[in-house]
Amino acid sequence: MYKDKPNTTIETQESYKGGENVKYGIKGSVRPENSVVENGIVKETYEIKNYNQENYNSMTSNIGKQAIKRAEELPETATQKIVIDTRGQKITPEIRQKITEDIIRKSNKIIKKENIIFME
Repeated sequence: MYKDKPNTTIETQESYKGGENVKYGIKGSVRPENSVVENGIVKETYEIKNYNQENYNSMTSNIGKQAIKRAEELPETATQKIVIDTRGQKITPEIRQKITEDIIRKSNKIIKKENIIFME
C-alpha cells in the first residue's frame, strides 16, 4: 500500500507525548503498534487486536481507553486506525456491527467507523 510512496515510512512502536516523537519509556507517552509517516508527518497509527468472542467487551473497552489517551498524545495530524484480527473465527455481520458501535462509543467517537478494519 505504501511501497510506491518514496517519502512514506512505517515506524514500529514509536513513542509519542504532547504531539511529539519521544524516547521509549517517557512517562505518559503512548506507543501505537505502527505509525505511517509521510514527509516527516505522522498521518496514521494502527493498533492491531486479536478478536476473541469471550473477551470482546474487554477488547472494545481497552481500545476506547487507548484511543482517548492517544488522542491527547499523538500528533494532531495522525488518524487512529484499528485492525481487528478475526481470522479463523466465525463473525456475523451483527457481531461486527456491535464491535464497531462499541469502539466508536467507548472511544468518545475518536475512532470513526471507516477507521475500523476487520482482518478475515
